[in-house]
Amino acid sequence: MEKIYDKKKIADCIAGSRYHEVLDSLDIDFYLIKYEKGELVSSPFQRDLLLSNSRFLELVCRSLSAKIGAMTTIDAAPSSLTERVLSYMKYKCADETLKGIEKAAFHLHCSARQLQRILNQCETDGLVKKMGKGTYGLLKFESPEIGQF
Repeated sequence: MEKIYDKKKIADCIAGSRYHEVLDSLDIDFYLIKYEKGELVSSPFQRDLLLSNSRFLELVCRSLSAKIGAMTTIDAAPSSLTERVLSYMKYKCADETLKGIEKAAFHLHCSARQLQRILNQCETDGLVKKMGKGTYGLLKFESPEIGQF
């Protein structure tokens, strides 16, 4: 572990961060910590100043909220393969669109044939729409435990 105090490196690291707007607005001296694997983490000297800054606290709340939301959806394990497929499409696929049967089947721990049967049944039930070869879009998802979302 190495602490870095070079202002240019710190400014470059903050500029490359998705939180640069909030961090730039703070009038705080930062330092970086470089770990063996190369990660850099900015650490402020003035902790109390950060805790009194509402923009920083809002950023922390949004970040934690996203993480808790992701953990909640992962922990709420659907009971059937159909629910797992629909949940996968809802939370893991970009734009709720499943692209590639083989890859999705691998992630869902089922065979491509099984997944294809599930998707065909879901299309018949009006839950998904076939958009092309190996591409399905989610129309709606209703879980008995959670309801429609």
